[in-house]
Amino acid sequence: MNAEEKTFLPRSHIQRGYGALYRQAYPYFTTNEKGLYFLAFSSFLSQIEEALHRMAGHFAEDGSKDDIFKFTHVVATNYYYCPSVPQLNHLLSLFPQ
Repeated sequence: MNAEEKTFLPRSHIQRGYGALYRQAYPYFTTNEKGLYFLAFSSFLSQIEEALHRMAGHFAEDGSKDDIFKFTHVVATNYYYCPSVPQLNHLLSLFPQ
């Protein structure tokens, strides 16, 4: 079965995804904790924000949240920005050698 043939539950985070995102979850555990590091990469921050809003139920007619929240909770969030090569070159041009 390929990705186009798969069906997902309406409240699944896969069904509520949005935009061209690369997403990956990495499990971790220590003696006191266990969980997932969830990473997402996109060309536009707005696509990640849209996906998070969809997971939170902001666009669902019934306001339902993603089912993943039934057994997980968010501990912390962060955003990181990685400039493109043209942007880096522009920044370098602002500081003459």
